[in-house]
Amino acid sequence: MAGSAGMLIASRALMGVGGAFIMPSTLSILTATFPAHERAKAIGAWAAVSGLGIAIGPVAGGWIVEHADWSWIFLVNVPFVIAALLAQRPLVPESSDPAAPRLDLPGFALSTGGLTALVWGIIEAPSWGWTDARIVTAFGAAALLLAAFVAWERRTPHPMLDVRLFRNPRFSAASGAISLSFFALFGSIFFLTQYLQLVLGYSPFEAGLGVLPVAGALVVASPLSARLSARNTAACPFSKGKASSTLRHGHLSRACSSWGCHPTRRGHWAAGSVRWPLSPAGAVSRRGSLRATTRSPIANS
Repeated sequence: MAGSAGMLIASRALMGVGGAFIMPSTLSILTATFPAHERAKAIGAWAAVSGLGIAIGPVAGGWIVEHADWSWIFLVNVPFVIAALLAQRPLVPESSDPAAPRLDLPGFALSTGGLTALVWGIIEAPSWGWTDARIVTAFGAAALLLAAFVAWERRTPHPMLDVRLFRNPRFSAASGAISLSFFALFGSIFFLTQYLQLVLGYSPFEAGLGVLPVAGALVVASPLSARLSARNTAACPFSKGKASSTLRHGHLSRACSSWGCHPTRRGHWAAGSVRWPLSPAGAVSRRGSLRATTRSPIANS
């Protein structure tokens, strides 16, 4: 239905807002619904279901692009959204915070402005140059806005993000690990699918099949994180996942440059992905256990 590139971008931005609401809400519901001894299993299942999305999305999207109009990659989501909305009321228990704080509108404005300026500068810098006055201005504005955001969050009685939590090294390490893990995963998938199509000549559907190993690894390895956390500590899958992910991403880069990411070499992509889910699932477990002992999981999602 988009009649211009601007309308398409605005619609995608609105989808991003919805996604930003969904991700923390699902984890908050898990934290509020499951007791501490079952929470790791629930988070492992949550990560496994996310892996299914990574598998279904590129493959289904590639098939639709090849056999139908590209706009169907958006329309095909509508029935699933409607089904989720209808199933939400009978299946999802009420978990609202009776003492919910007020919305932190100044914090929202400062964080949104700072991140927008930062992302815009990173996107445009390769075209305009990193020393271009507009890029330097964007980075400077991002630094000022984000610094103002931190200062505001430290003084407001109802912060959107309680930055004092980062004084806890467990919380800081877990938050940093999960951020870097998702950055590495989605960054590699983004460039790998383009490499498969633009360099190796794969069709969109074949490129979608090329990322199936990482999705399968997510589904298989995510539940293992709960078992490792139960037998040892959350630091066990946390550290093993990060170390393995780092080594295998480096190995994957050499495999692609040497072998062209040939389909027979996709085992290296799978091997680099098997332990990746251990890191974010373990990190979420650490964050969830910390937050459950400090304050309401819903009010601070």
